[in-house]
Amino acid sequence: MGPYNKFAIIANIENNIDYGMKSSKNYDVIKISDDFVNEWVSNLEKIPTFWHNLNRPNEGLARYGVTLIPPKSLLEFLNVVIKDENKSEVKKLIELIEEAIKEKKYIIHFGI
Repeated sequence: MGPYNKFAIIANIENNIDYGMKSSKNYDVIKISDDFVNEWVSNLEKIPTFWHNLNRPNEGLARYGVTLIPPKSLLEFLNVVIKDENKSEVKKLIELIEEAIKEKKYIIHFGI
């Protein structure tokens, strides 16, 4: 397995914070091999996201930076990820996404 991407729920999203300057150590992250994320990238490239802060709307994942995945995009994200649900590390990510959907929270993604 190659490098890892990290995912976590943001408890309270703030408009004026540059999350690109935050460390993944500030969050309870789930590590996912970049091998999985590489398989998902093309299917995620059209989901609305933000790169680094809420003032930078974009689409898909910032592969080498920080992505904020808003609640409105989480179901589409889940539909891509769930195809690999039989992999143990992906099961944890699915649970994280489902929790964020229930709580209407953002997910933060730290690229490689």
